[in-house]
Amino acid sequence: MDSKDIVLFQIADKHYGMGIRLVQGVETYVRIVEIPSINECIEGLVDIRGEVVPIYNLRKKFQLDEVPITEDTKFLVVKIDGHTVGFKVDSVVGMRSIRKEDIFEVPPMVADGGTAYIDFIIKWEGSLAIVIKPDLLLDKEDKGSVKDVVEQFGSLMGMF
Repeated sequence: MDSKDIVLFQIADKHYGMGIRLVQGVETYVRIVEIPSINECIEGLVDIRGEVVPIYNLRKKFQLDEVPITEDTKFLVVKIDGHTVGFKVDSVVGMRSIRKEDIFEVPPMVADGGTAYIDFIIKWEGSLAIVIKPDLLLDKEDKGSVKDVVEQFGSLMGMF
């Protein structure tokens, strides 16, 4: 495995990452327009450069308690199955190039169906960070919910 360019972010006291090529942007938190959704992880919609973007709460996905929004709260914007999705995270640490000697495969005992979204693990500043494959973070139901929300509410963007 060669060195990898990673966007590092934090949720609670844990560090995570996504490949920099998978992240379309890091956006400052803006008010989320809440919508009725069958998926509890989808908080609502935001307008990012005129595009309807469902916001997916990673704290809820990882079954963590909610915390107040701060100036550090960000949206990581990615494309999943042709739809733009914003992942709400506590903070973005930055972008780093991780050397190949600091990149580790996922141990077999961890690599099961429930953690298929883990791409690899990195050593960073004396601790470990989990690098996520965003397209596998959302299961089939989540992806269907994202599609439904965009189709149902996409035409409303000019109204907020």
